[in-house]
This record gives sequence, structure tokens and C-alpha cells, in this order.
Amino acid sequence: MSTASSALWSGVMNGSVNTPSCRTVPDQLIGAPANRNGMVGHFEPKLPPDGSVPQSLQQQVKERFEQRMTEFQKYNDDVMRMQKNGKITVVDGVIHDARTGKPLVSDVDLAGIFKDGKPISEDQARMIVNRIRKECPGVTHPDINGWYTVGAEQKDIMTKTMAGHLQGKTPITTIGSGGVRTTYFK
Repeated sequence: MSTASSALWSGVMNGSVNTPSCRTVPDQLIGAPANRNGMVGHFEPKLPPDGSVPQSLQQQVKERFEQRMTEFQKYNDDVMRMQKNGKITVVDGVIHDARTGKPLVSDVDLAGIFKDGKPISEDQARMIVNRIRKECPGVTHPDINGWYTVGAEQKDIMTKTMAGHLQGKTPITTIGSGGVRTTYFK
């Protein structure tokens, strides 16, 4: 396996690679399998036929197509090599571990840790995130709200991630004293 393949495989397996997830309506309109929310996808995106996308979604679909095509072109050779080497299989656009047959899932992003509606201190957040990460292997990095402090690249990633959770996009699941609900960034 090449270094690039090793890095990709390691990243896919630990959730640190920004792999496409089959979760949004725009993803499904460009060829992602339906009903595979959170699973790691690998598919060559295709623009839908003219006139088939509601006006309200056209810009999102175009942007998602460009993003997914860039990802497809970046990772396709490595995915093909990993399939040939018996590491993974791609079934209906979803990557599976060849050994177990189970689909790979994307990582869990913590948006932030709040008390009384306000972010807790960085030290408290770090302690809580470290505990969560020990008990939930799907959490692979600190909470998104804390990324402002770790440099321009992380701030850019955080800003783009948060933009994906604005009203009308992918909701955020919140867990608190009022139970579990979904919401959006404002």
C-alpha cells in the first residue's frame, strides 16, 4: 500500500479523513445512495438533468457536485487500490470493510459543549471531550466550537462545517436537560 493509500485508509478507519457521507438531499441528487445517512460514500457524482432540481436547491446541488467530484478525483485511485488489495469493498456507493462486511461510518462531530446556553471554558471542554472520546470512538477531534483557537486552517474548516448546519441544511442533534432534539446554527 502506498503512503497515500496508507494515510487514506488510516484516515478513513479513524474518521480523520473528510470522506463523503451519504446524508444530504444534494448528495442524493448527484448520485449518493439514499437512506445511508452517515455512511462513508464513494461514488462518481453526476449532475441531475436540467429542470429536475427545484430552484431552491440548484446552488446547493452545484456546490455539492463540485465538492464530491474533487473528492472522487482525489481518492478514487486509492479506493480502487484498496479494493484490489482486499481492504474494502464499495457496494452501491458505500465503502465497506472487506474483512467484516460492515459499512464504514463518518465521524461524530461535537458542535460545542455549553452550560446555560454559553460555551464552557476551553479547559473544561477539553476534559469533557477527552472523556467522550474514550467512550465513543466515533468522536475523533475536539468540539467544533473550540476550533477558533487552533489556527486559520481549523477556523476555516469550522466555519464551513457550521455553515452546513444553518437553517434548511443538515440539522444538529442537541442533547440536554430537555432531552434530544435537532436545531440549526443561526
